[in-house]
Amino acid sequence: MKISEMKCILEIVNTNSLSLAAQNLYMTQPALSQLLKKAEEELGASLFIRRPGKVMELTPEGVQFVDTSRQIAALYDQFLTGLSVRRHPLRIGISERYGHNIIRALQEQAPGFSLRDYDFMELPADSREAAVLSGALDIAIVRLPLKNKGLSYKVIYDEPLGIWLRNGSPAEALAVEKPGEPYRYLPLFAVAGEPLALTSPASRIRQVIEFNLQKNHIQPSAIHTYNNMKYIFLMVENGTYSSISREPSAPTSRFFRIADQPIRYSLTMAYQSDTPYKNDLEKLHHILAAYYHSATED
Repeated sequence: MKISEMKCILEIVNTNSLSLAAQNLYMTQPALSQLLKKAEEELGASLFIRRPGKVMELTPEGVQFVDTSRQIAALYDQFLTGLSVRRHPLRIGISERYGHNIIRALQEQAPGFSLRDYDFMELPADSREAAVLSGALDIAIVRLPLKNKGLSYKVIYDEPLGIWLRNGSPAEALAVEKPGEPYRYLPLFAVAGEPLALTSPASRIRQVIEFNLQKNHIQPSAIHTYNNMKYIFLMVENGTYSSISREPSAPTSRFFRIADQPIRYSLTMAYQSDTPYKNDLEKLHHILAAYYHSATED
């Protein structure tokens, strides 16, 4: 039996669900069922008690198998950690939005860069995290906050968010100009009492914004949800709502940097703490951090 097959069965135990384990492992449920059946035939023992509609309960032989498999998997992972040679291309989860920046950074700054050394997968943020947990990915490029507390992370870049102040807002009287700066500055409390338009509550940027507003005891008059940022910016221009979001790609008088309590939207590399690819991870972090620092300096 392969160690990868042992880890698949351990995932069934960890999730207590065949369907959820298959999802986390990026396998079909029939394929995982067949893997389990083959393992039981090889061992000559049933690992789970089959009860329709019930949780996956281990047999006595199953308990022994799980204890032994965990020890073997841990020893094998420890062995891999000590190796300096990576056994497969570094598998990196990226988003459609900024994945091209990650690839460009490697092309420009990684010595001897070759696509053969990397395997990039475009996935939604939550799926990227799940894939790292399951071992399907080595690294996920994701924004904070992480949904899975079991992952470790390194910050690549702290992107500052700013205030998009609606046209005609009295809070504009608080704006301050700074020499050499392209945008004026506002204190974060300028949005107190303002009607805000923000993206979906499930989005990570919305969670970061709401956390900072609550931390600073700032209460907008109302928060409305819109998924289309172009529509939100249009409502800023016509004086309907203010917002908090990224800096614009082209200068506009409606965007203000935050003067006192900056809001950071952090881009990170998420990984398992016991990853055997710590050297690769450190190199990648150095390259990406330097690339984003250079881009913001420009």
